[in-house]
Amino acid sequence: ISIFSERDVVDIKDVKKLINNAYKENGDLWFVIVDEEGDLTFYDVSSVDINGEIQERGYPKSAGFIVGDRVIIFDGKIVEKLSKDEFFGKPFGDGLQLSLIESLYLFDKDIISIKMLDDSKILSKKQFVDFIKKLQPDIDIRSIVFNDLKKRGLIVKTGFKFGSHFRVYTKSPDESHAEY
Repeated sequence: ISIFSERDVVDIKDVKKLINNAYKENGDLWFVIVDEEGDLTFYDVSSVDINGEIQERGYPKSAGFIVGDRVIIFDGKIVEKLSKDEFFGKPFGDGLQLSLIESLYLFDKDIISIKMLDDSKILSKKQFVDFIKKLQPDIDIRSIVFNDLKKRGLIVKTGFKFGSHFRVYTKSPDESHAEY
Protein backbone atom coordinates (compact mmCIF):
# COMPACT_ATOMS: atom_id res chain seq x y z
CA ILE A 1 0.00 0.00 0.00
CA SER A 2 1.33 3.41 -0.98
CA ILE A 3 -0.37 6.53 0.30
CA PHE A 4 -0.43 9.86 -1.55
CA SER A 5 -2.10 13.21 -1.22
CA GLU A 6 -4.31 14.21 -4.14
CA ARG A 7 -1.80 16.98 -4.85
CA ASP A 8 1.30 14.76 -4.92
CA VAL A 9 3.17 14.37 -8.17
CA VAL A 10 4.00 10.71 -8.65
CA ASP A 11 6.89 9.81 -10.95
CA ILE A 12 6.11 6.93 -13.31
CA LYS A 13 9.56 5.45 -12.60
CA ASP A 14 8.61 5.20 -8.92
CA VAL A 15 5.31 3.55 -9.86
CA LYS A 16 7.14 0.98 -12.00
CA LYS A 17 9.47 0.18 -9.07
CA LEU A 18 6.50 -0.26 -6.74
CA ILE A 19 4.76 -2.56 -9.25
CA ASN A 20 7.92 -4.63 -9.75
CA ASN A 21 8.42 -4.95 -5.98
CA ALA A 22 4.80 -6.06 -5.53
CA TYR A 23 5.22 -8.72 -8.25
CA LYS A 24 8.45 -9.98 -6.66
CA GLU A 25 6.60 -10.40 -3.37
CA ASN A 26 3.66 -12.09 -5.13
CA GLY A 27 1.51 -9.32 -3.75
CA ASP A 28 -0.86 -6.64 -4.91
CA LEU A 29 -0.15 -2.94 -5.10
CA TRP A 30 -2.72 -0.49 -3.81
CA PHE A 31 -2.56 3.29 -3.99
CA VAL A 32 -4.51 5.17 -1.38
CA ILE A 33 -5.18 8.75 -2.36
CA VAL A 34 -6.12 11.16 0.42
CA ASP A 35 -8.16 14.12 -0.80
CA GLU A 36 -8.23 17.57 0.77
CA GLU A 37 -11.17 16.58 2.98
CA GLY A 38 -9.32 13.53 4.30
CA ASP A 39 -11.40 11.02 2.35
CA LEU A 40 -9.63 7.98 0.93
CA THR A 41 -9.86 6.51 -2.57
CA PHE A 42 -8.27 3.10 -3.23
CA TYR A 43 -6.75 2.04 -6.55
CA ASP A 44 -5.56 -1.45 -7.44
CA VAL A 45 -2.37 -0.79 -9.47
CA SER A 46 -0.85 -3.21 -11.96
CA SER A 47 1.10 -3.22 -15.19
CA VAL A 48 -0.62 -3.94 -18.49
CA ASP A 49 1.19 -4.37 -21.81
CA ILE A 50 -1.43 -3.49 -24.41
CA ASN A 51 -1.14 -3.98 -28.14
CA GLY A 52 -3.62 -3.49 -30.94
CA GLU A 53 -4.28 -4.68 -34.45
CA ILE A 54 -3.95 -1.45 -36.42
CA GLN A 55 -1.07 -1.46 -38.87
CA GLU A 56 0.62 1.83 -39.70
CA ARG A 57 0.25 2.62 -43.39
CA GLY A 58 1.75 4.96 -45.93
CA TYR A 59 -0.32 7.82 -47.25
CA PRO A 60 0.07 10.43 -49.96
CA LYS A 61 1.34 13.74 -48.58
CA SER A 62 -1.34 16.36 -48.01
CA ALA A 63 -1.81 19.77 -46.44
CA GLY A 64 -3.55 20.41 -43.14
CA PHE A 65 -4.90 23.82 -42.23
CA ILE A 66 -5.03 25.19 -38.69
CA VAL A 67 -8.55 26.28 -37.83
CA GLY A 68 -8.80 27.41 -34.23
CA ASP A 69 -7.56 24.57 -32.04
CA ARG A 70 -7.60 21.82 -34.67
CA VAL A 71 -6.29 20.97 -38.11
CA ILE A 72 -8.50 20.31 -41.12
CA ILE A 73 -7.60 18.27 -44.21
CA PHE A 74 -9.68 18.78 -47.33
CA ASP A 75 -7.90 16.31 -49.65
CA GLY A 76 -10.52 13.61 -50.27
CA LYS A 77 -7.98 10.90 -51.14
CA ILE A 78 -6.24 11.06 -47.78
CA VAL A 79 -9.33 11.97 -45.72
CA GLU A 80 -11.02 8.65 -46.41
CA LYS A 81 -7.84 6.61 -45.90
CA LEU A 82 -6.86 8.27 -42.61
CA SER A 83 -10.33 7.97 -41.12
CA LYS A 84 -11.09 4.42 -42.31
CA ASP A 85 -7.64 2.79 -42.09
CA GLU A 86 -6.40 4.19 -38.77
CA PHE A 87 -9.45 6.08 -37.43
CA PHE A 88 -7.72 9.47 -37.35
CA GLY A 89 -9.87 12.53 -36.74
CA LYS A 90 -13.54 13.07 -37.34
CA PRO A 91 -14.88 13.26 -40.90
CA PHE A 92 -17.25 16.06 -41.84
CA GLY A 93 -18.48 16.71 -45.37
CA ASP A 94 -15.41 16.39 -47.61
CA GLY A 95 -12.99 17.19 -44.79
CA LEU A 96 -11.32 15.56 -41.82
CA GLN A 97 -10.95 17.36 -38.50
CA LEU A 98 -7.81 16.32 -36.61
CA SER A 99 -6.84 17.02 -33.03
CA LEU A 100 -3.55 18.82 -32.47
CA ILE A 101 -1.88 15.65 -31.18
CA GLU A 102 -3.03 13.66 -34.22
CA SER A 103 -1.81 16.45 -36.48
CA LEU A 104 1.60 16.54 -34.81
CA TYR A 105 1.89 12.77 -35.17
CA LEU A 106 1.03 12.90 -38.89
CA PHE A 107 3.34 15.90 -39.34
CA ASP A 108 6.21 13.95 -37.76
CA LYS A 109 5.46 11.00 -40.09
CA ASP A 110 5.69 13.45 -43.05
CA ILE A 111 2.10 12.68 -44.04
CA ILE A 112 0.83 16.24 -43.69
CA SER A 113 2.30 19.69 -43.87
CA ILE A 114 0.72 22.40 -41.74
CA LYS A 115 -0.48 25.81 -42.91
CA MET A 116 -2.45 28.58 -41.30
CA LEU A 117 -5.85 28.86 -43.01
CA ASP A 118 -5.23 32.48 -44.02
CA ASP A 119 -1.63 31.95 -45.19
CA SER A 120 -0.09 29.63 -47.76
CA LYS A 121 3.25 29.42 -45.90
CA ILE A 122 4.08 25.94 -44.59
CA LEU A 123 4.99 25.92 -40.90
CA SER A 124 8.21 24.38 -39.65
CA LYS A 125 8.01 21.79 -36.88
CA LYS A 126 9.17 24.40 -34.35
CA GLN A 127 6.51 26.88 -35.50
CA PHE A 128 3.81 24.20 -35.30
CA VAL A 129 4.90 22.97 -31.86
CA ASP A 130 5.12 26.58 -30.60
CA PHE A 131 1.55 27.14 -31.83
CA ILE A 132 0.33 23.96 -30.09
CA LYS A 133 2.12 24.84 -26.83
CA LYS A 134 0.06 28.03 -26.58
CA LEU A 135 -3.04 25.83 -26.39
CA GLN A 136 -1.60 22.67 -24.82
CA PRO A 137 1.55 23.44 -22.81
CA ASP A 138 1.98 19.72 -22.01
CA ILE A 139 2.09 18.64 -25.68
CA ASP A 140 5.61 17.17 -25.32
CA ILE A 141 4.46 14.70 -22.66
CA ARG A 142 1.22 13.91 -24.48
CA SER A 143 3.17 13.31 -27.68
CA ILE A 144 5.42 10.72 -26.01
CA VAL A 145 2.38 8.78 -24.79
CA PHE A 146 0.44 9.16 -28.06
CA ASN A 147 3.41 7.99 -30.15
CA ASP A 148 4.00 4.98 -27.90
CA LEU A 149 0.36 3.93 -28.11
CA LYS A 150 0.34 4.29 -31.91
CA LYS A 151 3.56 2.26 -32.15
CA ARG A 152 1.74 -0.52 -30.30
CA GLY A 153 -0.93 -0.68 -33.04
CA LEU A 154 -3.59 1.04 -30.96
CA ILE A 155 -6.23 3.56 -31.94
CA VAL A 156 -5.91 6.70 -29.83
CA LYS A 157 -8.74 9.21 -29.44
CA THR A 158 -9.38 12.04 -27.02
CA GLY A 159 -10.43 10.91 -23.56
CA PHE A 160 -11.79 14.28 -22.43
CA LYS A 161 -15.35 13.10 -21.87
CA PHE A 162 -13.97 10.32 -19.65
CA GLY A 163 -11.69 12.57 -17.60
CA SER A 164 -8.44 11.46 -19.21
CA HIS A 165 -6.14 12.65 -21.96
CA PHE A 166 -6.80 9.64 -24.19
CA ARG A 167 -9.08 6.70 -24.70
CA VAL A 168 -7.56 3.70 -26.46
CA TYR A 169 -8.96 0.93 -28.65
CA THR A 170 -7.29 -2.33 -29.67
CA LYS A 171 -9.65 -2.63 -32.65
CA SER A 172 -12.19 -0.55 -34.54
CA PRO A 173 -14.04 2.05 -32.43
CA ASP A 174 -17.06 1.22 -34.61
CA GLU A 175 -17.09 -2.31 -33.17
CA SER A 176 -16.34 -1.75 -29.49
CA HIS A 177 -16.04 0.65 -26.61
CA ALA A 178 -12.60 1.92 -25.64
CA GLU A 179 -10.84 -0.78 -23.68
CA TYR A 180 -8.47 1.70 -22.02
